[in-house]
Parts: sequence; C-alpha cells; structure tokens
Amino acid sequence: MSYRRSVKRWSSMGIVELIWAALSFFGLWFVSRSPRMLLFGLPAFVVLTAIPVMAISGRSATNQSQVRKTYERAAIAAAKAEDHESSELWCRKLLTLDPNNEDARFRLAVAINASGDETRAKPLFDQLAPAKGAGYPPAHFYLAVRLIEEGEQTSPEELRKAVWHLNKVLDQQPENLEAQSLLAHVQMARGDQEAAAEILEQMVVVKPELHLTLAGMYTQLGRDQTAEQHASQARLHFQHLREQDPENVSHLLRLAEAHAVSKQFREAETLLLEQRQKNLDVEAVSSELVALAILEVDLELKKEQPNWPLVVSLLERSLEVPPLYSVVFPRIALVVGRFQGEKADDLRNILEEALADGRAPAVCHLLLGTALGDAGKFDEAIQHLEAARKVHPRSPIILNNLASFLKQTKPPQLETALEHANLAVKQAPKSPEILETRGQILAALGRDEDALPDLEAALQLETVPTEVHQTLSRVYTRLGQDTLADRHRQRAEKQSK
Repeated sequence: MSYRRSVKRWSSMGIVELIWAALSFFGLWFVSRSPRMLLFGLPAFVVLTAIPVMAISGRSATNQSQVRKTYERAAIAAAKAEDHESSELWCRKLLTLDPNNEDARFRLAVAINASGDETRAKPLFDQLAPAKGAGYPPAHFYLAVRLIEEGEQTSPEELRKAVWHLNKVLDQQPENLEAQSLLAHVQMARGDQEAAAEILEQMVVVKPELHLTLAGMYTQLGRDQTAEQHASQARLHFQHLREQDPENVSHLLRLAEAHAVSKQFREAETLLLEQRQKNLDVEAVSSELVALAILEVDLELKKEQPNWPLVVSLLERSLEVPPLYSVVFPRIALVVGRFQGEKADDLRNILEEALADGRAPAVCHLLLGTALGDAGKFDEAIQHLEAARKVHPRSPIILNNLASFLKQTKPPQLETALEHANLAVKQAPKSPEILETRGQILAALGRDEDALPDLEAALQLETVPTEVHQTLSRVYTRLGQDTLADRHRQRAEKQSK
C-alpha cells in the first residue's frame, strides 16, 4: 500500500476506529519484538498512546466549557425576561456540570423565589447565606434588598437583619460601594445617623458627591464645623462639574444645595433664579427654589422673633409650585398658630402692611383667611381666600381652605364647597388633609359611600383630628356598620378627654 493511499485511508477513519487500529498495531508489535527491543521502544509507545487520549480529553474539556457558557447565557437571558421557569431549568443544567457552582445555585434560588415559591427558595438561600460562616456575598446582598423593599414599611427587625446581611457582604468585599451605600441608607432608616455617616466617610474618597449628604447629616447631628467642611468640599466638587458640563442642571441644583446647607441662601437663590430666567429646566429649578424657601422658613420660625416679611415672601414663592403643597401646608399652619388669641392682631397688622406694600398678596390673603376662619369669622375668611384664589386659581391649599370654610358658613354652602374641594383633590390627589376636607363635605351632603374613602384616607395624618373619628362614626352608623361606628366613637371620646 502506498504512503498516499495509507494516509487517505487513515484520515477517513473515525476517532474510535483510529484508536482501535492503533491498539491492534501496537499489540502485534509487542508480541513480535524481543524483550530488549520492547524496552527501548516503550517511551515512544507511551508518547504515541498519550497523544490521542490528550486530544480527546482536551476536546471534551473545551466542549464542556462551551456548554457551560451557553447555559449561563440562557439562564441570564431568561431571568431578564422574567421567565422564571426557564431560568430555573438552565440553572439546574449548570449544576449538573458543576454542583458546587455558587453563582448557579444563587441564580436558581432567585428564579424560584421570583416565581413565588418562597418555601422552595428558602433552604437554598439558607445554604448560600448561613447564620454561621461567611456565605455567598451576592446572596446576602439580595436578601438585604428583599428585606428593605418588601411591604410599605420595613419593621425594625427587618432593618436589623438587613444590616447583618450587608455586614456579611462587606466582611468579604470591604470596597463594595453598592453594599456600603445600602447599609448607610438602612442605618439612616433606623435613625442611626452616626453609623450612616461613618459608612459614607469611607465612600466619599471615591464618591465626592457624598460630601453634600454628609454635610446635611452632620448639620442634623449638630456638628456644624464638620458639616461646613463637607459643604465646602461639596461646593468645590459641583462647581468643578458645572464648569466641565455647564448644561447639566443637576450640578447646578446640587451646588445650590451646598450653599443652602451653609445657610448661604442668597447665593443659592441667585444661582437658581439665573437658571430659571434662561427658561431652562424651569420645573426642576422652581421646585428647588421652593425647597430652599421652606428650609429658610423653618430656620426663621425657630427664632423668638422671626423676620416676618421674609417669611411671608418665602411662602408666597412656595405657592407657585402646586406639586409641593405638602410641605407648604404645615408651614401655613405654623405661622397662623404663632398668632392665636391675643396675638391675632399682630399677624393681621403684619399681613395688612405687606398687602399695602404690594408684597406677597396671595399668601397674605391665604394667611389672613386661614386665621379668620380658625377664629370662626367665616365670611371674612372667604373674602380673603377668594382674593388669594384669583392670584393662584389652582393652588390646592387655597382651594382646600376655601372649601372648608364654605362648609361652615350658616347656612353651609355645600355644593360650592364641593366644587372647590374636587378641584383641590385634582391638584393634590394623595393629600390626606385635602381628602379629609372633601370627605367632610360629602358626609354633610349625605353621600356616605363617597365620603368613606376620603375620610379613611385622613386616618394617615400624623395627628388625626377628633372630628374625623366623629364623622366616621356617623357615616358607619348610617351605613349599618355598627361595630366600626362604635370604634370611631370611642376614639373620638378618648381624644376629647
């Protein structure tokens, strides 16, 4: 047989046939050689035998690696598509190749948990994040996030567990910024500002924008010198970013906040007003101006003798951004509350003087109307609130107070009150104060089923007025729900004592 024909014949063989032919050849060679010749030829035999074995083993390892990558890509794609059943399947296939693959076990646990089967997922997570030992960091982080995100309000015990899981992550990955950031957030939620600040101090080297957060935290902790140091660093950082990217309004807003933390209100105000005058990012800048105004109002109201013209001017600005009604409501109440009884005339003089100067007409009328209404002078109150409404016809605070006092006139102007209340709810659909006003009007009209959800929303108020419980008791009685009626009546009586 020629060499060329021999090569052609061998190349057409399959790998199994090739191995079998090689073994047959070497078997004949063994029995046909003397022991001395066999000894000299043994090294060559070992090498020639190892070549096909290594080729098969190498090809098998390569194939397994490719299969593993295919399974991993399929599992990730299924998870992104929220196809939890497929994700579980691909993760189980991965584990047949490598039962100790922690990432595959973690993805499997997540897929099962996401499908709603927490009972099956729990033992998997218990193995990945055991009570004793280090555990798998991504599993600890996932469980911490779940504890924080589940439900509307996280309990103290859930927050404690989240801290434990995040500390487990940081024990193994001390530079993990995600875990550090989340841990700081959890500590703030627990009310431990010191612990949160300590974490952020470690992060600020790589995330200098956190100087602003730290400045605010140290201000709350009463550590003014440290707060000012961070505020100064924040101003330098955001000024630098603004110079690099002048069109980025976020840098401008953060720079203004850094000025505000240092009580440099006029500097912050100037930055924001200049931006708004350019008709750029008007909504974001206006919201920041209101936040700035409220911060300054709060500082003034803490003083024995506030700068009342300044307070009035700042509150006037606050009425310009309807979505921020929730922060303005309590400040209006605080101002009016400072002038009860004998001091009522003092407020009237301050506001009437401001009106005469043409300063802050809407808020002056709002404050005067609210104070007069609280004193039972409903007709005068309505006149002032109507004047305020002409300036800000969509202000939910003005509409709400107007509706409330129209309900209390003699005789009550319920239909007109309801029109204003509906407009207020349209502007501020989630405000418990505004929903309570409409609920009271609907109950007075005898529309109990419509009144009920609004009145129940008022139970979310930090301090629930006695009148809410009284009205709910009457509404439940008329609806034939005596048990609930009794409970609200008892609460009203308890609050009245």
